[in-house]
Amino acid sequence: MKWVPDEEVNRRIENLRKNMNGIDAVLILQNVDMFYFSGTVQQGFIFVPASGDPLFFVRRIPERAKDETPLEVIPIKGLRDAGKILSDFKVKILGMEWDVVPVAIHKRYLKLFENAESVDISGTIRDLRKIKTPFEQAKIRKAAEITKEVIEEVKSHLKRGMTEWELISLIEYLAKLRGHLGPTRMRAFGQELFFGHVLSDTSGGVSAYADAPTGGYGRHPTLGHGATSRPLRENTPIDVDFMVNYEGYLSDQTRIFVIGKLSPELVKGYEFTKNLIRELEGMIRPGTLASEIYDHAVKRAEVEGYKENFMGYGPYKVSFVGHGVGLEVDEYPFIARGFDMPLEAGMVFALEPKLIFPGKGMVGIENTYLVTDSGFEKLTTSDENIHYVRFKEG
Repeated sequence: MKWVPDEEVNRRIENLRKNMNGIDAVLILQNVDMFYFSGTVQQGFIFVPASGDPLFFVRRIPERAKDETPLEVIPIKGLRDAGKILSDFKVKILGMEWDVVPVAIHKRYLKLFENAESVDISGTIRDLRKIKTPFEQAKIRKAAEITKEVIEEVKSHLKRGMTEWELISLIEYLAKLRGHLGPTRMRAFGQELFFGHVLSDTSGGVSAYADAPTGGYGRHPTLGHGATSRPLRENTPIDVDFMVNYEGYLSDQTRIFVIGKLSPELVKGYEFTKNLIRELEGMIRPGTLASEIYDHAVKRAEVEGYKENFMGYGPYKVSFVGHGVGLEVDEYPFIARGFDMPLEAGMVFALEPKLIFPGKGMVGIENTYLVTDSGFEKLTTSDENIHYVRFKEG
């Protein structure tokens, strides 16, 4: 069964070829890039020459690959088999994904081509992937629909004694019933994600190694961020920040829950983030520089007295207020300091203005947007007001 239409895969390959700029061939090794350029993930690699048909060398499992991709699949037992075929190609300049391929693997594959020089193709690939086709937009839109359904249902399941971990597990369960696949992939080295963050009370003010405005302790240092085993408490903010993966494509959303009441200080802070995201939405249109949106957000936070709280606290602030989403959660564009990439129709990204109050928690909002020819479409449409709920007894 082919999950990605043949014409979608072929268009992606041709776009890559158009941007090779003197490179003789490209090797695709990383799983997400492999899926993007083939429609499947198998143990192997894709060889894209500047001219001629691309070849998909597959060790495991060629039968599945043939069912799921329009590319020519060549079964191999090892790299030596591939080398015999690739020796017919005169490759002097070879494009590889330097940002994600380990050095040892890079050297091993480079040996397939005598006297070839490797150059970085990762920037080109990320640039190609920043524009989502209607096929991709539909997947992200479905992920956002699942997010909304889960948010509405989870409110009725909160009960006294429930922990952060139980809540995020419940959210994941409800999402999986609706089609969520599970993984939330990141491209950046050393960055890992679970399904999302549920951070209650003071956890929302705890920084962690993940490149995010919020962190939390997590349950163990092996993944030292995210939900803990602490029970949810009344009258404190509960940050529900999670992604849904629908057929590989992600949506990202944050909403605030409160069991009981929230202090006026935190309510005021939340209303600022909600008003700010409306202002930032007004800037979403083709031609706006991503950095301009970030700069505006930072200036508004300073004017309203939230300079120390905005997008982190103390020395651990992040220098972005949004990020691209697609097959990975850190795609182009970054709505970040100095990222002077103009917005284009077809880009999809999340905006997440958040305020951190150490010892009190976090308040903020996050939505996923599609840039259109005339402005934007908001894909995550859950109720943006603070969700005040009551404990369910038992």
